Formats: sequence, structure tokens, C-alpha cells
Amino acid sequence: MSGIIASQILYALSDSLILPFNVTTYANELIKEFNAFEKRHKNLLEKDLNITLDFFRSSVNDLSVAAESFHKRLSSID
Repeated sequence: MSGIIASQILYALSDSLILPFNVTTYANELIKEFNAFEKRHKNLLEKDLNITLDFFRSSVNDLSVAAESFHKRLSSID
């Protein structure tokens, strides 16, 4: 029975021009996970290992901006 449901879901997704995946939600979750990681490990990384998270933070923020832009463009498509 679950195989039939899975095949119907895959069939519906394969017919879609745009997959129903919200990249803004993904970006927001990634920001939350990054913030939690930074809170837990920042002292160890920066003080003990001399590693900064600046580039990672910048990349996560860039993804968030790109996701919002993508979502705006996507909502304007018929």
C-alpha cells in the first residue's frame, strides 16, 4: 500500500513544472541551525583552534537573501 502512495506522489511531482519545495523555509532552518552551532562551538573554534565562522555565516546569509529573491520571482510566475 505504501508503495502505491509513494508512486502516486512521485508521479505528481514529476508532472509539476516547479517542485513544491520552499527554499525560504530551508534557508530559515539553516540559519537557526547555524546559530545553534555557533552558540555551542564558537569559543572552541575561535579561541582554541583559531577558526572563524565568518565565511560560513556570510554564505548562510547569502542563501537566505537568494531564497527570498527566488521565492518572490517564483510567486510572479503563472
